[in-house]
Amino acid sequence: MIKKKYILIYLLTIFLNINFLNSQINLINPKNNSSIITGNPILFEWENLSGNPVDLYYFDALNQKWVLIQSNISADNFLWNPPANLIGSVEFKIISDSYTKPSLIWEMKDAHFGEIREAVFTDDGNFLATIGADNRVVVWNIAERKAVDEIVLNSASNMRSVKFLDNEFGLFFTADNKIYSWDRLNDILEIIYESPITESIYYYLDIDPSKTKIACANKSNFITIIDLIDKSVYNSTILDYEIYSCRFSPDGSKLAYTRYDGNSYIIDTESKQILNEFSRHG
Repeated sequence: MIKKKYILIYLLTIFLNINFLNSQINLINPKNNSSIITGNPILFEWENLSGNPVDLYYFDALNQKWVLIQSNISADNFLWNPPANLIGSVEFKIISDSYTKPSLIWEMKDAHFGEIREAVFTDDGNFLATIGADNRVVVWNIAERKAVDEIVLNSASNMRSVKFLDNEFGLFFTADNKIYSWDRLNDILEIIYESPITESIYYYLDIDPSKTKIACANKSNFITIIDLIDKSVYNSTILDYEIYSCRFSPDGSKLAYTRYDGNSYIIDTESKQILNEFSRHG
């Protein structure tokens, strides 16, 4: 008997090959950990929401390579007669490399009175936050297609970046030389840091994956890193050019930032030492 494991590899491969769509192919048959009698055909069935042709593979464990079963399958099923020497645990995968044009699901005209400088989703994709030149931060409910909250800073002149923390109720955003936290659940807005350089502007804000640090890129040529646990603040030395953006690595141990001159740098978030430097000229 052939016991098939890791049918989840179907979904994993699909996600990697169509990285803007989430699970467009839903496997119906065979089920995970089902058993197949050697010599009997295997009926593969799936729901293909994209409508694109797919390629079906199995993994040859002996030769350590993926083997094509059938390419360019237009139907949502395929009957396969496995080779007689196929025994043990077998992995399969379905791949679609075809491009599917995204479709518009919602458009909100006049969402802001001026340019929108950043738009970010919550981790679950149910809410969207936007920040604009009209000095507004707006939270949108995607399912209900409407704004559910907003805050206006009439005293600000340049609001640039916004991020959610854990859910739709906690946000951080930048306005001029200040970094704000907005607790929507308790209706609390506070400045968590104000740069001593009054004319400076925080262009971009990022939160590390552990939700314990914030990094901000500043027009006045420095990076600010704030520890949300002990409230400590680190400001890098003043550099030669404006810093436009910054992003934490997936594990939060490194921070990358890009300057106006096109050069990029990676620093260690604990030691604050520069680990790598990348010139715009390669």
